[in-house]
Amino acid sequence: MKSGSRFLFGLMMFLVGLLAGVTAGILLAPRSGRDTRRQLKGLADEAGDRVGKIAEESKQALAGAAKHGKEWAAEAGGHLKKVGQEARQTAAGIVEQGKESIR
Repeated sequence: MKSGSRFLFGLMMFLVGLLAGVTAGILLAPRSGRDTRRQLKGLADEAGDRVGKIAEESKQALAGAAKHGKEWAAEAGGHLKKVGQEARQTAAGIVEQGKESIR
């Protein structure tokens, strides 16, 4: 399983667990409807804040990974360009040696 898939699976399991906990709390809590609604609103607000925080942290982590990937790709591209130039020079030298040996 890839790390992105594991993250999404973990997030999904967290949300399922959160939903199960909220449901059990509602069903087992001896409170009036008004109190339960207030509690649900508070829990929903808290869950929204947590999801927003997780989303922001994920966004920042992905931005950092993208930046690192771009830097790595630029570095690899420069290296490959250098290797290609060296290969062309070597090939040109071999061709020149072959021409001289024919003469």
